[in-house]
This record gives sequence, structure tokens and C-alpha cells, in this order.
Amino acid sequence: MKIIVPQKKEFVHQGLLKDIIFQIKNGLLKPDDYLPSENALAQQYGISRMSVRLALNELVKKNFIEKHPGKGTIIKKNSSSVGKKRTKMLGLIAPNKIEKIFTNPFYGPVFRGITEEAKNQNYHILLHKEEKDFDDRLKFYQRLGIDKVDGFLVLGGVDNNVISFLSEFAPFLPYVLVDYYIEGKKLNCVVSDNLNGCHQVTKHLLSLGHCRIAFIGWSPWETNILLRLSGYKKALFESNLKFESNLLEDVKTDKAENGYHPMMRLLKSAQRFTAVVCANDNLALEAMGAIKEKGLKIPKDISIVGYDD
Repeated sequence: MKIIVPQKKEFVHQGLLKDIIFQIKNGLLKPDDYLPSENALAQQYGISRMSVRLALNELVKKNFIEKHPGKGTIIKKNSSSVGKKRTKMLGLIAPNKIEKIFTNPFYGPVFRGITEEAKNQNYHILLHKEEKDFDDRLKFYQRLGIDKVDGFLVLGGVDNNVISFLSEFAPFLPYVLVDYYIEGKKLNCVVSDNLNGCHQVTKHLLSLGHCRIAFIGWSPWETNILLRLSGYKKALFESNLKFESNLLEDVKTDKAENGYHPMMRLLKSAQRFTAVVCANDNLALEAMGAIKEKGLKIPKDISIVGYDD
């Protein structure tokens, strides 16, 4: 199995060509539908009329459309029978810089699992970095290779605009969100039970007699982390304990912090607490370093739990 990072440039008219073919194959353009005029297509896609004409001529040769002088250009009746052939390729949209996915303590193993299962199913992975500046369908298709894939996996943390683009520009292309979801939208996703998971670990600390429990997460507060925070708050509420905002600390990612820094801020503050819930195990391990540096013992002086490896 190979990982492919698209870099090849293509002629201007090929973007329009692929867009129209994709729309035909996925039912967005149906037999007997009329295409806009050459001028309208040129304006819509920001290309020259000559490039539009080249694309339309190729579509005629490929038997997708036919031109009727004086009437316009229509989708041929048999064009939909061409169907979308499986490419045995899956698109993978990763957050931020692509290279981080290989070394990330969470997404690294997830990525390896994806590639292993893809190999088992005789699929290849087409890897993309997150982009937020798609101006139109054409740029979206060109950058994400829509015509090359059978579907997408979208790793957690990407901008919600990416999902909006997928829904708007490729509504018939399946995709699955990995490790996040968008509240209020019915989307295919694979996530852990963030709220109940963090609720359970907090209840465990409460059952051990801890009454003042701190929470460490990171900002910006992603959906998964907010759910874990909600599970923590729910457990406090059920034990008739108030949520105390001064026991909430977050990793300042814009300052390249890790779990050590918020733990150290809590230890240096005047706040009393006997336990800490960390939004993941990596934060917990780093926080443990700060606790030991202060000469405290775990769990004699402070108990600590991490959620979601």
C-alpha cells in the first residue's frame, strides 16, 4: 500500500471537465438537464471561454453531453449509465500540518490503523492537509482530488468549513468523521463516549473521598474536550458539589505548553485540591512530572487520572 500526496498540476479546463463529470455520475446533473452557456460557465469558474470550450468538447467526445445549435448543451440520456467507477482510493483529511499525523501520540496509532485496514481491503490512501479557503467547487475538487476517491475519512480537529464544503460540493460522496462530531448535525462519525467516560473517572475519584478535584484540558476547547469537561461537571453536580472555575486549567497551545504547565500553575496557586482529572493520558503523564518536581507523592498527596489514552 502506498500513501499518495497530490502535487501534480493540471490544465485549467480539466477542473471544469472533472466537475461536470462528477456531477453527472453522482446525480447532481441529470439526463436532459441543460448546462449554462459558455459565458456563464467561464464567469462561474473564473476561466476563459476557450478553456470552457475545450472542456465541453472533451465531454462530447466522452459521450456525456451533446450540443444542440440554438438550444444549448444538454446531458445525454445514457450518460448516467457510465456510473462512478470505484477507484479503490480513500481520501484522508488531516488537521493542521500533514507531517504531525505520523508522530502525534493519538492520531499516529489511528493513522496506522486506517492504513492497515485499507491495505486489507486493497485500498490506497490519498492524504490531504486541512484547507479552509475553498472559494468554489472547482478549487475544492482540484485540491482534494474528488474524482480520484471513493470517499473520505476526516480526522478530528479540522475546521467545520471542510464538512460544509463536502456536504455542498460532493453530497453523494460518503465520508466519516474520526474522533469528533458536529453538534446538531446527523453525520457518520466514530468517537469515544467522551461525556460518560469522563463522568465515570470523576465519579471514581469522588468515591475515594476526594471533594476538590481540578480539571486540565486545552484550548481552544474542542467538542470532545468540552464533553469531557461536561462529564466532570455532571459527576460533581450528582455529588452536590459546585463546579469551581478556579480549579479549571488549560494548556495554552499557542504558547507551546503541555500538561506540565497548567499543573504547575495549580500547584503554585492558593487553591486546595486533592485530585486532578486530565483530558487525556498524555496530559496526565506531563502533569505527573510537575507533581513529582514539587516533591509530592501520587496518590498520597494528589490523585490523578487521564481519559482517552
